[in-house]
Amino acid sequence: MHNILNLKKNTIVGIIGDIHEHHIQFDNIINKFKPGPDRILISVGDLYDKGPGKDKAEYIANKIKDLNKNGYGYIVQGNHELKHIRRAIANGKISKELNWLNKQPYSLTCNFYNGKKITVVHGGVTPKHTEKDLSNSEVAYVRNVDSEGNAIPIKVKKINGKVTVIQKTPGKPWHEYYDGRFGFIVAGHEPQEDGIHKIYKYSANIDTACYKTGILTCMVIDDYGIKEIING
Repeated sequence: MHNILNLKKNTIVGIIGDIHEHHIQFDNIINKFKPGPDRILISVGDLYDKGPGKDKAEYIANKIKDLNKNGYGYIVQGNHELKHIRRAIANGKISKELNWLNKQPYSLTCNFYNGKKITVVHGGVTPKHTEKDLSNSEVAYVRNVDSEGNAIPIKVKKINGKVTVIQKTPGKPWHEYYDGRFGFIVAGHEPQEDGIHKIYKYSANIDTACYKTGILTCMVIDDYGIKEIING
């Protein structure tokens, strides 16, 4: 699923990084950004896990859903949403929050009034991806890419019953290969444990590892480019 938003003149977009159940920081950003008719909030996904509990993820999901009813808020599915949705479907019992999230796109492109565009995904894209691939859940998982343009999966194992990344993937961040074909891409997924967002030539990573740093980042963009950074 790949959705497209055609924005009216003077619309500002705020893109919020991986939230991971940190509802206080999320509310702080909502209060600072103030979503409305000309101020659109978009989440890169990963509302669940690593935080104070599933009920907080559901609280955040319902807030975004309420904004979405008025066209003020959107979300793309992250790998943690996909994990919870798969488990819920397998168990035959899915919450109303996950049911709504399951209907949301894997990517969202915003076309600004002046012709510029940004695309929001959770993970990333590879050099081999075409616009058709923006409808594939793979964009929720891409981190690093090898020299042949293939996404490299992370290596994990269970430690004390918890799935843990044991080795950073080889290759380079997909951002270093991206050529701008889908506009400026804003994504999360790869936690920046220094709490600082990263900006590349045609893309940005705004996952500031809120679960560890306490910093939740919102990148504010208008039709001239990055306008400001709001931290929750």
